[in-house]
Order: sequence, then structure tokens, then C-alpha cells
Amino acid sequence: GVDSVTVVITPSIIASAGPDLTICQGKNVTFNASGGIGYSWIPATGLSNPNIANPVCTLSTNITYTVTTSGGCFTITTADDTVSLSVGPPPNPGIPTASPTSLCSGQSSWIVLGGQGPGPIQWQVSTNGITWFNVVGATNDSLNTGPLSSSLYYHAIVTGTGWPGTGCGSSISPAVQVTVNSSPIADAGLNTSICAGGCTNLTGTGGVTYTWQPGNLSGPTVNVCPGANTTYTLYITDASGCSDSDFVNVNISIQSVTASPSVSICNGNTTVLVASGPGGQTYSWQPSG
Repeated sequence: GVDSVTVVITPSIIASAGPDLTICQGKNVTFNASGGIGYSWIPATGLSNPNIANPVCTLSTNITYTVTTSGGCFTITTADDTVSLSVGPPPNPGIPTASPTSLCSGQSSWIVLGGQGPGPIQWQVSTNGITWFNVVGATNDSLNTGPLSSSLYYHAIVTGTGWPGTGCGSSISPAVQVTVNSSPIADAGLNTSICAGGCTNLTGTGGVTYTWQPGNLSGPTVNVCPGANTTYTLYITDASGCSDSDFVNVNISIQSVTASPSVSICNGNTTVLVASGPGGQTYSWQPSG
């Protein structure tokens, strides 16, 4: 008689540890090995069970694992494969620029964040570059500081969307400083009085450039000859371009003089004429004889 037997050739074991993976710090990942019946992962660090095909890895660091698979029909054979685990990079925080970076008290600056990765933004402010506070409502890529009275630092916190995505966790941009220059103090001097038709010098301090109005006069000291009571305003600018103003009054002094009453005298006789007025005055009579 005739008989037959079927011989099944078991293929060689081909181990697969799965694709290399990138995760964010603090996140778990599940490996998926295939190709055998038994599995052994080396090292076992961070694995929920190093002797199964799909252990959960809780280790958030760059590391390479080797899985050894085993199986076979008549004899046990093994094969190895590796999988690399990488911690994903943080998001790109970008670089902030301020315009202007130096300003006068009461002025404001625009700060723009450029080159950052996608993701939510939160601006923060600091007086010393060490202790930071959130700027309420400042979540766009640009920020208006509003009127400033002192120098401040600004930076942005950019939060990634994870991995795969725009990055893991949050990144802080470099800080940009907005410098507020102290305001100059203009001093136009004390109010003064002059006689009608007279002139006087006005001297101002506090600036680098000086302009007097009315008259559009330039310089710290100017000579004025007003025909009536006049208020002069001094405008100054310092080396930082900051400005201030002050004013001074120049009044026309009208002197009051009183002469003795009219008198009648005989021809050839004399009389004394008396004039009175503010102290320090000189008198001149006309006609003189």
C-alpha cells in the first residue's frame, strides 16, 4: 500500500520590537513586539513586565531596549530586535523684540514674539528679571505694555501640543528689557517785572535743548522785551529725548508818581515842588527851569 506524510517547515523566527518612539517627559508608552511565543526585554528598567510582548514603559529618558523572542516546533530558537525611546524636545519659545526698548516715562512699547512654535502663549513681566508674574489677558504673539513709569522685563511661555506635535511641555523665551528713562525737570526761573519798554534775560535749566514760546527762541538763556504782561513757556529735551516744560511770567511794572499840587507864586519868587513814588526811583522835571 501507499501512505503519505506532510512535513510543515516552520519559518525562522523574525523578532520585531516595533518602531522607534518619541514621547514627552512623564508620558507612558506601550511597546508591541511580535514574531515569537516568548519575549524577554533588556533592560527591564521602567517596564511593567519585561516578559510579555507589550509591556508599558514609564521611563521618560533616551534609552534603547532589546527584545528577544523565542519559539519553534521541535527546537526552541530565538531572535533579537531593538527599539529606541527618545524624549521629545520642548517647543521653540521664539525670541521677543521690543519697539522701542528705551522710552520716556508715560510712554508704551510693543513687544513681538517671533520664531516660536505653535501653541498657547502666556506673557510674563518682572521688575528684576528674577520674579515673574503673568500679564493678565496677554496670550497673543504681541503685547502692548501700556504707559510705563519704570523699567520692566518681559518674556513669553510657549506650551507645546505634545509629541508627535509641536513639542513637549513648555519653554520660556529669552527676556527683553524695556528701559524707562527718568523724566527731566524744566525750570524757567522766577517770575519777574520790568519797566515799560524794558528787557530782561530768562534762564532755564534741566535740559539739553531749550525752546521758549512765544517767540520760538532757542537756548537756555534768552533776552525778551515784551510790550505787555507775558507768560513764557520753556520746553526742554534731555539726551534721551524725554521732555518737560515750565513757564515764567514777565510783567510790565507801571510806576505811580505823585507831584505836589499846583501853586501860584509872584514873579521872582520861588517854591518847592515835591514828587513821591516807590522807593529807589530817580526823578526828572520838565521843563527844567
